Amino acid sequence: MSRIFINREKELEFLERKYNSNKKEVIIIYGRRRVGKTELIKEFIKGKDAIYFLADRRGTYLNSKRFMELVSEFFDYPYLEPKNFDDVFRIIAKLAKKRLVVVIDEFSYLLEQDNAIASVFQYIIDEILTEKIMLILCGSLISTMESTFSYRNPLYGRRTGQWKVTPLSYFDFSKSLPSWPIEEKIKLYAVTGGVPFYFMQMDENKTVFENILEKILSKGSILYEEIEFLLREELRDPSTYMSILEAIAFGNTRLSDIANYTKIKINDLPKYLNVLMKMDIIKREQPVTEKIRKTKKSIYLIKDNFFRFWFRFVFPNRSKIETEKSKDVLKNKIEPYFNQFVGLAFEEISKEFLIRKFDKFSIEKIGRFWGKKIRSNN
Repeated sequence: MSRIFINREKELEFLERKYNSNKKEVIIIYGRRRVGKTELIKEFIKGKDAIYFLADRRGTYLNSKRFMELVSEFFDYPYLEPKNFDDVFRIIAKLAKKRLVVVIDEFSYLLEQDNAIASVFQYIIDEILTEKIMLILCGSLISTMESTFSYRNPLYGRRTGQWKVTPLSYFDFSKSLPSWPIEEKIKLYAVTGGVPFYFMQMDENKTVFENILEKILSKGSILYEEIEFLLREELRDPSTYMSILEAIAFGNTRLSDIANYTKIKINDLPKYLNVLMKMDIIKREQPVTEKIRKTKKSIYLIKDNFFRFWFRFVFPNRSKIETEKSKDVLKNKIEPYFNQFVGLAFEEISKEFLIRKFDKFSIEKIGRFWGKKIRSNN
């Protein structure tokens, strides 16, 4: 599938509004990996004076040197050896004569490697940035980026706006596949969700099952090891989290069921579940009729469609995939259960349809129900 920029009108409108404010702006852009943050930013800075810097995990000094090289090239200014980012921003503030966007992508890597970097950027924002500069700090480590909002963080109160980039809705996802039959679109959405990186890997000239076989169940393909890679990037020891996700993928959604499946003590489970919720991988849900948020009827569901597919069908069958029995996995382990698997995603699509269809009316609550009795709130 050809690479295109899809939707994100609201996000772009937000960034344009901040750009046109003629004020010093500090914007936090964050969201899970592969969701399209970088593509959004690159689309936004098209045609604008902008310095885009992608940070890595090599520490503050080496990153500030690389950043200085970009700044030197952008302004055609002699390279000066920096000690930290504030040295580079002094030069930017001095040379920026008109509106300039400065992007630090994967800012969470800097926060992760250097405890002092938040204080450095506090000083940059307070003492160095001018009204000419719009600073965008972007990151994929959600919990790390959200900590920049916390009261105890040096950057608290410095941001002028933030946007959490989330996967595309089904209807926005659908726009990228104009030639696909609706049934195939729904099936593909159930597999990849609205994460552009995932569904852009698919071949629009092949069926969903053909794409699953070629793009997901093939050893060496990007999506085959994608989930394990992401978890290892963000978690020191992902094995416990992976067993929890497998349990939920197989329908063990209550706390007691997850504990029984994984053999993890039930009192220890909440700390792992909270991490997965902060990572936007799972969600806690309760019957739509319940008023109390932490009801005993709460269940845990995998929020991300591709995580749900991977842990339901790929993870438990890796031995067969590794021994080149992917066709058997597709035929015997996926196809017989696929319609049932698609059902949960179809429920979400249906909710979105109703909300869009009746947008002129006030829908107070919409969701699922389970339990012995239906209770009316009237």
